[in-house]
Amino acid sequence: MPQVKKEDIERRLLASAKQEFLKHGFKGANLRAIALGANISLSNVYSYAKDKDELFNRILKDVTRDLDRVEEYFKNYQPLTINFDSLDIQKSRMKLAVEYSDRNRNELNLLFNLSKGSSLEDYPEKIVEGYSENCITFLKYIRQNNQELKFQEPSQFFFQSVARFALKAFAEMVKQDLPIQEMEKIANEIVEYNFYGFRGLAKINDN
Repeated sequence: MPQVKKEDIERRLLASAKQEFLKHGFKGANLRAIALGANISLSNVYSYAKDKDELFNRILKDVTRDLDRVEEYFKNYQPLTINFDSLDIQKSRMKLAVEYSDRNRNELNLLFNLSKGSSLEDYPEKIVEGYSENCITFLKYIRQNNQELKFQEPSQFFFQSVARFALKAFAEMVKQDLPIQEMEKIANEIVEYNFYGFRGLAKINDN
């Protein structure tokens, strides 16, 4: 089979699979419907993917790669002082997250809301675990470099709850297909809530 034709079939297959997953979720998606949407036979689907889980992962590979890179960045993020980020810097960072979510609404909706039954079903929880572990490591680092701070470390359960709250907010925003202006407003509210809450936990006096 000519390479161009093979690539065209693969493109149609992934496009059809994406629409089927968005319509029915991973669990309810049907390979026959995917094949029909791609205008190929069911047997031909298996020439490109062993099952629908492989198709699902291929559709989301860029998004999961990007999210893994973000987690790795913050895993190694070590500012020298507790005043590591101004509120404006954190809002700018969140703005990038909103813009990314706006560009990848369908993929994030699949990952966060429609992945039940797939090998990526637990990926959102992986994000939560990574965030909470990074926060605890980060606080230990901050306290070691700022001996004047006297605060008790919040529990991992607390950070997991905060992460689930933020993740659920983004999951709902893409699910409801909110306009980007509304997404930015909600994201800024989350940033302010976390920013001042963290400073309260760390007993930081801004006066």
